[in-house]
Amino acid sequence: MRFEEFKGWLSLASPPKFSTTLIPFVLGSVLAWSEGHSPDFLSFFISLLAVILLTAFCFVLNASSVYEDLRNSRILPAHDSTHHRHHRTHLSGFHTTATTGRFEEFLSGRISVEKAIFGAYLCAALAIPLGFILQFILNTGELTLPIGLIGIFIAYSYSRGLKLSYIGLGELALAIGVGFITILSGFYIQAHSISITPLIA
Repeated sequence: MRFEEFKGWLSLASPPKFSTTLIPFVLGSVLAWSEGHSPDFLSFFISLLAVILLTAFCFVLNASSVYEDLRNSRILPAHDSTHHRHHRTHLSGFHTTATTGRFEEFLSGRISVEKAIFGAYLCAALAIPLGFILQFILNTGELTLPIGLIGIFIAYSYSRGLKLSYIGLGELALAIGVGFITILSGFYIQAHSISITPLIA
């Protein structure tokens, strides 16, 4: 992947929006510490990296999937560097992702959908070994991997697979994935146990 392509991919990932998952995750960890569990900073930073990778996976895959669907349904044409600004404006009425300007990375030809999706799946693939390290080497608990895999499933199913965002279940998926799973994972990795605290946070 060339540097310009990487810049396009990074724009699709939208790092400023990572706070939507990082803040709940950190909150879960802080809740565990507030209950008297000793901070495990190595596990914290490794799991934080996994959350960053999975957030990028979710955002890029969603943007790519929506763009593909709109293009395949002929709401927009394939890449046209001459008219991509007009098409981006036209798209804004169809999906909120378009209003962020991220579709311009595709419309301008900076990065292809295929390479963007490859990068998204690579992030998920890199996050899985971190889960194994956490559970089997750092002994963060037997639910570490299952919780992470549930997070991957929800992120994937939002715009692919079950396409939850297309059948009116997008908000529910976000509430579970962002509002609960991330807090629960932050808490569990530090406490090595389940508590009602993340449920009421």
